[in-house]
Amino acid sequence: MNELASQIDDEGDEAVSWACIKYRCKNSNDKTQIAYIRIWMQIPYFGTEIDDQELMDKKSDITPRLLGWRREQQDEWGLVPSGFLVSLAWEKVPGMQLGDQFGSDAFWNLDEDERNRVRDAFKVTIPKIERIGYKPLFATPRNLVWDPTSNTLYDSLGTFPRV
Repeated sequence: MNELASQIDDEGDEAVSWACIKYRCKNSNDKTQIAYIRIWMQIPYFGTEIDDQELMDKKSDITPRLLGWRREQQDEWGLVPSGFLVSLAWEKVPGMQLGDQFGSDAFWNLDEDERNRVRDAFKVTIPKIERIGYKPLFATPRNLVWDPTSNTLYDSLGTFPRV
């Protein structure tokens, strides 16, 4: 629903870098019941972010850089006791998202030549992903970012599980 962040570049003062996100949710048993979830997370100071060394070692130029990740188990008071909670932080890549939760209008609103350039880039991106040991899982337009200046197609959400 919305995001906020405050990242600072000096560890010297008492302020911390942080990010938060707010989700609007519906009860799956009662669609009229609306709720909100907000998650806050401390994030690294500018210049201290970590790299996904495995992807960096493989020189991936078609995935965003992983800034950090964590896998946790929900405690007994969690929404799903003993359920998982995975958090990922990745860089924003240049370009435009080719779709959203409602479909792929952004892609179809491109002119025909531009759509063909995206298709050509897709044929390059998928084999590159597979060469580094990943397969597309959620390869929908909302997870793809097209950068027309470099003719690069990125997966914007890192949704490529290890094969």
